[in-house]
Amino acid sequence: MVLHDFSVDARGVLSIGGCRAPDLAETYGTPLLVIDEGRFRQNCRAYRESLREAYPHSQPIYASKAMCTLATCRLAYDEGLHVDVASGGEIYTARRAGVPGAALHFHGNNKTDDELRLALAEGIGRIIVDNFYELEMLDRLTREMQAQVAILLRLTPGIEPHTHKAIQTGGVDSKFGFDLPDGAAMQAIRTALEIPGIEVRGFHCHIGSQIFDLDPFALAARSMVQFMAEVRLEMNLTFPELNLGGGLGIRYVPEDSPPSISAFVRGLAGVLRESLAAHDLPEPLLYLEPGRSIVGDAGVTLYTVGAIKAIPG
Repeated sequence: MVLHDFSVDARGVLSIGGCRAPDLAETYGTPLLVIDEGRFRQNCRAYRESLREAYPHSQPIYASKAMCTLATCRLAYDEGLHVDVASGGEIYTARRAGVPGAALHFHGNNKTDDELRLALAEGIGRIIVDNFYELEMLDRLTREMQAQVAILLRLTPGIEPHTHKAIQTGGVDSKFGFDLPDGAAMQAIRTALEIPGIEVRGFHCHIGSQIFDLDPFALAARSMVQFMAEVRLEMNLTFPELNLGGGLGIRYVPEDSPPSISAFVRGLAGVLRESLAAHDLPEPLLYLEPGRSIVGDAGVTLYTVGAIKAIPG
């Protein structure tokens, strides 16, 4: 018998990464979250190697919001991934794990003054800017701290994938990012280019989480490339980086059937290349930000049954 590829022997004993669940529970107590390092590394490598084959000018990023611990940040970086952080606490954790500031990408639609100060002090590689208020803060802080920072502008492409509404983040009514249809995205570029301490490196989008269908990812990629072509036409500018986010789903119930990591990467890379060629645009450095699809199936939570209530019938 196999449970999410973790072995269960004839006596019903579950093993995770070669360790028997009852032994772990006895040693460490419960509830206990157990991560199989081998599986975690395997998933990181699947992204890294699939991207290397399908779109070599790329860099995978571990979305640490899926599980941000010293171990997961360290393992992801060891496997060649950058790390996505979304709070001061996650910056602190990743840095404590040995991830250099230059390999961190700072997200969030409500970054605080203190968090941005920390990001600048730690030499964060990319700040993904979500709104005009954040641009104003960075203008003030980079002047005050005499700092330079590279940013990506998070855009909202108007894609609403088939997933739970709470984790759709790419629609026009999303709280995240600069909207494409109303001109906010184009204005954000103009505003950012006026700030001396900011270098605009490119664009970012993330349409949601726990997505099984590849079509919404393809639509988002085409939408972003279309916008890049409009920027070149209107401003005579091309930017060297594009982050297409994450969101690949994992199996929670037997009926779930997510595509493999390699199929997801190949499909997305193919659409991106095709769209770039259609608009005669150079290939940007491609970032992808998987989180759940790296750590989700690598772990098991162990519990001990306590009180039992019997209800007749």
